[in-house]
Amino acid sequence: MKLGWWLLGFLVLSALGLWLAHERGKAQLNAYKRQLIAKGERLTLAGHVPPPPLAASNGVTQYRKAIERLPNSDDIGGNLHRPLPMVGIASGRAMVSWKQARLPRENDKHFVANLWPNFSAHLADNREKLSELAATLDLPAFNFPFDAVKFLTKSEMEWFMATTKGQDWFVSATLHGLRFDAVDDAWRWWRAGSRLALRSQNPRAVIGLLIHNRLVSRSSTVTWEALQFSGWKDVQLAEIQQLWLEHDALQAVLEGFSMERAYTVESFARFRTNLPALWTSAQVQRGGMAAVMAGPPDAWTTALRDAPLDTLRDTLPLLPWPFWTSYSEEREALQLQSGIVNAWWTAKTVGSLQRGFAEAQALTPLRSTNNFWQLFGEDTFDVWSASRMVVHATIVVQARLTLTAIALHRHRLKHGSFPTGLSALVPAFLPAVPSDFMDGQSLRYRLEADGQFRLWSVGEDFKDDGGDANPVAPRVVDASVNWLKGRDWVWPQPATKAEVAAYHAALAAHRSPAP
Repeated sequence: MKLGWWLLGFLVLSALGLWLAHERGKAQLNAYKRQLIAKGERLTLAGHVPPPPLAASNGVTQYRKAIERLPNSDDIGGNLHRPLPMVGIASGRAMVSWKQARLPRENDKHFVANLWPNFSAHLADNREKLSELAATLDLPAFNFPFDAVKFLTKSEMEWFMATTKGQDWFVSATLHGLRFDAVDDAWRWWRAGSRLALRSQNPRAVIGLLIHNRLVSRSSTVTWEALQFSGWKDVQLAEIQQLWLEHDALQAVLEGFSMERAYTVESFARFRTNLPALWTSAQVQRGGMAAVMAGPPDAWTTALRDAPLDTLRDTLPLLPWPFWTSYSEEREALQLQSGIVNAWWTAKTVGSLQRGFAEAQALTPLRSTNNFWQLFGEDTFDVWSASRMVVHATIVVQARLTLTAIALHRHRLKHGSFPTGLSALVPAFLPAVPSDFMDGQSLRYRLEADGQFRLWSVGEDFKDDGGDANPVAPRVVDASVNWLKGRDWVWPQPATKAEVAAYHAALAAHRSPAP
């Protein structure tokens, strides 16, 4: 009998201890949230969404309808390949795709000797639809509506991905117009693609930021291609440059990470009251957006029907989580995420990633290694780390290099040559010399002996190597050169005919089986 009382007392004390730990974790979390809010931090999704524009002025609604009528711009399996912009073929050199009379497209599985004929026919079949799509971007705004219920669900993400589908069309159509002397068409598509990439408002946490980065990067590369054409008027170049000048790539990064943190807060709250959502997150062993994207809302119900014993086995251990460690785990998550958000703010304030990067590296001990439920753990994108800051910083740098390159070409259009220094662009073509976000100094520039220019950022090692575009690690034979992997990040110069021929010969040799 005494043993029974002892056992009962032990159980009561254990339950009391767990409850006290739970309440202590909850109190600590709430106190930490109050500190963040007092500093002006936004911890709700709705707090990151600006007031919507008038429906009549928002091109998103019409864009959604128009993009559904367009097929994809290519179908590699069906031997339909679209031209790609600024293909790197040597260190500091890229192929001008639209200048190639015969443009092959190749990889390990597919090869076409000349993609122009098939793509020309495909573009002709869809020209009217593409024109309708471009017209939607002339409206004053391009803002995706926010729906907290559908936030980051599969159906909503399909709409965000539709922007990349449209961008692929505009990029390839621009190259086609330049190739076949349809300059008015090339201008229309270049302008539309630039407006799509640089004016769209897509506040969708880090996954939305990744889509945004892709749009901006592709817009940069097609701008590089367009700048190899000498027939533009200054008013056209000035319009494209103004889009880049008004686009704040760094602010987009800050908003993306801040909104991702708010999504974490709301996800933890949902997991505490929604067992199927908790199960989905635990099943994929990753937190945040990946858990929601893992399956439809009824994934748990479907699994319970198809494999009841396995599903129950995986579900039962989750039952204590809302009442045990959920609050302490959320606080750990917020501490790390707020540290990264603060690191981005530091980088913006001082104008250099280097300081923010150092702050982020110091946060490594906060990365949880004992999170049993894996609701906040390593995900595919390793979002909350110093290394991922560099990835997003490349877009900031790429945007500034693109802006500067346009100004340089405007200078040549007016004066007949590129300037001897970037200061010559101010104030006629730029309000100020753009800074290198990596180290906070001005972008590096040198006028070469052949009259061309070398424009670069110091890159991820924060060290100026004098415009050295050579990669730190050798590339594989059948891959294009990524100019953002050099010792310095050097704005490419056009490859020579001999370099293009050597590149395709090397690819052909790699593709051919050994005798």
